[in-house]
Amino acid sequence: MLWGGASAVNQRIRTFLTARPLILLLLAAAPFVPSAIQFLRLGVPDVLAFGDYATLELRTLNASHGLQLLGPYSHFHWSHPGPAFFYLALPIYELFNEHSTALNLFVLICNLAVTVALVLTARKLRGDAFALATALLLGMYETVATRFTLSDDWNPMVPVLPLALLSFLSVRLALGAVQILPWFLFVASAMVQTHVGYAPPVFFLLGVAAIFGSRAFITRRLWQTSRRTVLTSALAATLVLMVSWALPVYQNFSVHPGNISTLWAFFTASNPTAHPLPEAAEAVATQLSIFPLALAGVFFPGARSANLFSREVLALVQLVALATGSGVAFRRRDQSAGVLCLVAVGLILVGFLSARAIRGEIQDYLVTWITVLSMVAHAAIVAWLLPPVIGAACERRLRIALIVIAVPLFGLGIWRVGDRQVFPAPDADLEKVATEVEAYVRASHIDRPMLQCAGSVWINMTGIALRLYKHRVPFVVSDRLLGTVGPQFESTSAPRFELAIVDKPAAKHPNDRRQRELIASSGKVFVYLVRR
Repeated sequence: MLWGGASAVNQRIRTFLTARPLILLLLAAAPFVPSAIQFLRLGVPDVLAFGDYATLELRTLNASHGLQLLGPYSHFHWSHPGPAFFYLALPIYELFNEHSTALNLFVLICNLAVTVALVLTARKLRGDAFALATALLLGMYETVATRFTLSDDWNPMVPVLPLALLSFLSVRLALGAVQILPWFLFVASAMVQTHVGYAPPVFFLLGVAAIFGSRAFITRRLWQTSRRTVLTSALAATLVLMVSWALPVYQNFSVHPGNISTLWAFFTASNPTAHPLPEAAEAVATQLSIFPLALAGVFFPGARSANLFSREVLALVQLVALATGSGVAFRRRDQSAGVLCLVAVGLILVGFLSARAIRGEIQDYLVTWITVLSMVAHAAIVAWLLPPVIGAACERRLRIALIVIAVPLFGLGIWRVGDRQVFPAPDADLEKVATEVEAYVRASHIDRPMLQCAGSVWINMTGIALRLYKHRVPFVVSDRLLGTVGPQFESTSAPRFELAIVDKPAAKHPNDRRQRELIASSGKVFVYLVRR
């Protein structure tokens, strides 16, 4: 009986370990467990956003009224190409009563969906063993190597994980899987619309898919064997593009100069501030080394503080391994591994060119997306090291080994990031000031006051503007702030009152000699009513 019982248990364990889709889904979802628990425990509170996060929420509110035609704002005085983020987030945002943290929940759900889709795409490319290895690499990236939380709704961070998915989708397209073209274009459009800095890698991936996909299309005569699939995919892809880009194109032709035209003029103009080759290479090498150093740091915490030379060596090793893998894979006619290695190398080169072309200082948030390329590179290296065809017994043992490795690593990684906050902590001072401003404006029946600010106080100004807008208190802003909070707050007539938001030094030594009255304050921010 005992032997029979043990045998039954062992059989159940073996059955569980070989339940391929279930294991893949569990591994894909594991890094999201701490964040999900926090949301279940804390709910979706209405924390007052400020800074860039407040501007994102202002535009989501615009989308709820069908008014948002463009993407997030840029300090270069244009907007990112399109409003996909805001309209995709809108259902969850409205479901949770327009609470700011609903945007964090939306991003968390999106990243989970992207992770699951990426792992399943890896399975389609090269089978279960490769999919498990990819899930392990992606999970470790998400738990120990990201510079952002999985629920971070800041628009430079939102497309990072979708870029990894798009890399794998481009490989499938390159191999002739034309049916995923609509999904590829949907993900690509949403990424570029959310942050235009992702346009170079997206166009590169589109080019790889087009070149290799056309070759596969012709050599395998896909138009003869699957004419209906090709036609359906082409029609669906056209519809995706039309729906995704209808609002930005309409804005470009209804306003002069349109935003797309402004973007084109900005990026095609000469760039006198292009960064030297060594500086761009250093930035890329630093980002590429984050993932392998984070993996080493799980066991040896000192690895994270490696010097620049070590980081450059790690980046070079990845490039050499990818170039070698591409040659080996194409020589043995392993198309999926060869194209994946080529994609990883190309994306790294695109990252280098993008870093060179950055206007102004190479800020960390502008190159953070390069970190995920290291994860893609590691997956590509695994692809060419694993033979394309593995015996059934060998594959089963490999799957079990990967699962045995993944469980403790994930456990350690999740334990280390379990205390990451899923949404920004509330700013009590700002909420106090915003509440006082709203109460004063309502009680005094002030109609459409103009918000004014200078310097870093704009961060507090956005929070106050968000509070007023959410609570249906009309206001306008100065022309200088329209790009930050949105054109719908433009003044059509001279306002009678201004709300001057200043910091402590400006409060002590005002430059404005007009009559003013302090209506709200905290230790850092002061709001004055200025009568015109």
